[in-house]
Amino acid sequence: MQTFVSQQASSFLGYSDEQIENARVIEALVHSYGTRQQPIERAVHKNPEHTAVFPYTVSVSMDYESITLSFSTDGTMAGTIIVTYQANHDGAITFYKNPNQCPCQPTTIKMWRG
Repeated sequence: MQTFVSQQASSFLGYSDEQIENARVIEALVHSYGTRQQPIERAVHKNPEHTAVFPYTVSVSMDYESITLSFSTDGTMAGTIIVTYQANHDGAITFYKNPNQCPCQPTTIKMWRG
């Protein structure tokens, strides 16, 4: 096990914990959405507490800090997935699919198998 951990740690040299988490979340979402292509663009936005999931007055707001993550497989809006999520700190995330899911219902997925 120590060899695997050492190899894994060395694979991530030069990346922050935040960058590694974002990559893991994107990979989990790619799998969850059934997307066959890997993202070529990504954007990350940190949200303070009580931020609306959607930019509308009827949108639910999150009572905790969250992250809005968007990534594109082809550089077009049609090929872009946008989610707002919170890490559950147990290997899973709870996220809202934006803007295609109304009413807003959270989805929870496991980021990796343990």
